[in-house]
Amino acid sequence: MSLAGPLNDLWCFQSQGFLWDQIVSTGDVPSPRMRFGSTSFYDENNVLQFAVIGGVTLSGVDNYLYM
Repeated sequence: MSLAGPLNDLWCFQSQGFLWDQIVSTGDVPSPRMRFGSTSFYDENNVLQFAVIGGVTLSGVDNYLYM
C-alpha cells in the first residue's frame, strides 16, 4: 500500500540475513490490490509456485486466483 493506493509488487523475506528480495512477476500479473490471500507450494516437478487469491482493487472486490 502506498499513498497512491494498492500496489502489485511482490517481495520475499529471507530469514537468514533478514533481507527483502523483490520478485519479478511474469505472465498474468495481478492488478494492484490489498487484503488478498497468498500461499507458496512446490508443484509435482518440485518447482516453487506462488498463488494470490482475491483482494480489493481500485475497482472493488476481486476473487480471481493468480498462479
